[in-house]
Amino acid sequence: MKRLSRRVKRHFHKPTKPVAIKSHRAWYWRWLMIVGLVIVGYLLAYWRLNVSGTLGMVDANEPSKQELISRTVMAERQLQVQRAAQDKLANDFEQVQDELIKLKEDLAFYKSMQNGDAVVKSVKLTRLFVEKAKEPGHYQYHLVLSQQGNSSKPVQGSLSFIVQGHNQQGQVVKLPLILQPANSNQAKVNFRYYQRMDGSFALPDNITAEEVELSFLETGATQPNISQKVELPG
Repeated sequence: MKRLSRRVKRHFHKPTKPVAIKSHRAWYWRWLMIVGLVIVGYLLAYWRLNVSGTLGMVDANEPSKQELISRTVMAERQLQVQRAAQDKLANDFEQVQDELIKLKEDLAFYKSMQNGDAVVKSVKLTRLFVEKAKEPGHYQYHLVLSQQGNSSKPVQGSLSFIVQGHNQQGQVVKLPLILQPANSNQAKVNFRYYQRMDGSFALPDNITAEEVELSFLETGATQPNISQKVELPG
């Protein structure tokens, strides 16, 4: 009986153990937190390895502001030197072309003078060139007069330029031009074989010029020996 009572007491009077209360969370929240931490760590590592490294390289290789200014000034100076050299070459080329034209014309002139078969004396305009001057409305002329034929008598006369255009009322007008350096509307001509003449003239302010006519009148003649029109360069 005692043994049976002891068993009953042991069965109904077990020693109590301490009980811990824990909060219950669903299992998928733990997995979401783990995945989020992994993504954040990956992004941080990527930024540090790629973005930070690239910025560091750019900052290290990027020139300073003073260096950029120095490079810009140097480039502008080189560009100015190149432009000046190109302008000089262009001017030299134009001068060489002008000299070549003069040489060709002089050669043709001397060849014509060597023609001993010509008997009749004649005055010829070998060269005529009109160019625009630096000042507005001003022009420069270059011409060569020559005498062909077996004659030792010098050629004398006068050279003149007449401008043709329209006045403010729209009427056609013809006016003689003042030639420089003669400071007259006529330039004296006196030569035996040939004469080179260089000068300038200015257009009147009250007309719109279209063309200029050159005339050479030999002393004692009633009609011009030479009359040639030339358009003014724009």
